[in-house]
Amino acid sequence: MTGLRPWRCRSCAIRFLAWSVALPYLRYAHCRRCGNLNLQRVSRDHVDGWFAMLGRIFHIPAYRCGPCRSKFFSLLQHRHIRAIDEEIPEPTEVQQPPTAVGAS
Repeated sequence: MTGLRPWRCRSCAIRFLAWSVALPYLRYAHCRRCGNLNLQRVSRDHVDGWFAMLGRIFHIPAYRCGPCRSKFFSLLQHRHIRAIDEEIPEPTEVQQPPTAVGAS
């Protein structure tokens, strides 16, 4: 009822209860089962369930969660979350125009 789920810390193995999604990310589309934010867009025809027909009629975006394979509709905005090991491009150096020497 509260949305809390049991978790275990990977480094110290302590168990605790927490939400599946951090508060700042609740306004973005996420998996209701596992809280994954890295979702794939899928065709509306692939989503099953009681309200699937309403999602198709109203053209609500359909998503698929990779880890738990859940398919669902969401009206929330999709946000791409970059993986930790994904490489960040290096910034390019900006060249300064040459300055005039001895200008009076």
